[in-house]
Amino acid sequence: MNKKPLKPATTRGIFFWNMSGSVCNAANTVLMTLIITRICGADTAGIYSLALAIAQVIGSVAYFEVRNFQVSDTQHEYTFSEYHLFRLLTFSAAACFTIVWTLWKGYTGEKLQTVFLCCLFQMIEAYEDVFQGLLQINDRLDLAGKSFTFRIISDTLLFWILLAVTKNFLLSLLAYTAYAGAWIFLVTIPWSGRFEKPHRTSLKNIPHLAYACLPIFLTNFLMSYILSAPKYALDEFYPSKMQTYFNILFMPAAVVNLFTFILYRIYITQMAKDWNSGNQKGFIRQILYLLGWIALVGAGTLTVGWLVGVPFLSWFYGLPKLLDYRRELIVILIGGVFAAAAGWFNVVLTIIRHQKIQLVVNGMAAAACYFSVKPLVNRFGLMGASFSYLISMAILFFLQVILMAYFVRQGREQ
Repeated sequence: MNKKPLKPATTRGIFFWNMSGSVCNAANTVLMTLIITRICGADTAGIYSLALAIAQVIGSVAYFEVRNFQVSDTQHEYTFSEYHLFRLLTFSAAACFTIVWTLWKGYTGEKLQTVFLCCLFQMIEAYEDVFQGLLQINDRLDLAGKSFTFRIISDTLLFWILLAVTKNFLLSLLAYTAYAGAWIFLVTIPWSGRFEKPHRTSLKNIPHLAYACLPIFLTNFLMSYILSAPKYALDEFYPSKMQTYFNILFMPAAVVNLFTFILYRIYITQMAKDWNSGNQKGFIRQILYLLGWIALVGAGTLTVGWLVGVPFLSWFYGLPKLLDYRRELIVILIGGVFAAAAGWFNVVLTIIRHQKIQLVVNGMAAAACYFSVKPLVNRFGLMGASFSYLISMAILFFLQVILMAYFVRQGREQ
């Protein structure tokens, strides 16, 4: 039986569904935290926030930051089956890492189960990501965004209804995770199969692919550590509800990062073509275009954050204590602007295949975070966690500005 032909992609459709998926992904964290806080309380929400921070690091192992490399592989250096096989290997590595992490930390009870389920959810999304990359490289980012959007919306509703009815957080989280896994096999994989299906392939090129992506992975792993380190420090020195406060204050900073993510997903493949064809003018114009938008959105977010940010968050989550943390919010928002620009430079350096230098830069920022985060958090609490994030992101940004100027100038001379 012949399958119904896919409708042609449109620029408007690609933009809409990519933006929709990205917005839903960001809103998901906000809504999940809201639902858990309102129904289960700040302590359970704090455990969930810590589990998300751990899952972010575990997820970096599962993703291995292959997506940007995959969708910028316009010269087809590797086959989709090789990308798929490599993702299965990184999925397995992430599972082993999860076991080692939980044993090392000695988690038990609700915290252990929450961490395990959140890490498993991240691994499931990482497996889906390789199929979304196949859709994107075939100029069907609209299909990837559509699948992602419907999954996030329906899965979040499922979690909300179950938690409201049963008041059982772990049962609801288990159903949430299982639903995501089922969706991949019922929707995402069949859609991507219209273009190509994975088949058995040799391991011959896998070490080369791993080596090519290793600097990007280590860079992202270090970035995940920088983002999560303040939460680990808070977990060491303060009760679980402090995790909830910090996680809520951190959410507005995701606005700038979300906007950057939406735009660069659209332009990354074209920028790779511009760079490979020697179109330096078009390549640089798109870099500056996005940086301008980051600055604009960042300024708007800071203004809104200063005027109404804390009162709104306090009302939205039903936590009056948040009213005491207005300065912390502004520090985090400034760090978020630096983080968005640094994340964009990471993508650009990957496009021009200078991803190895990212490792050095992120290593320096991670070192600054490692040596500063515990003393700052221990002495200044949430303000210390906020400043640790800002310092690390500022160091990362300014080092990348210097590197980008050097490499782009070098490319012009060639």
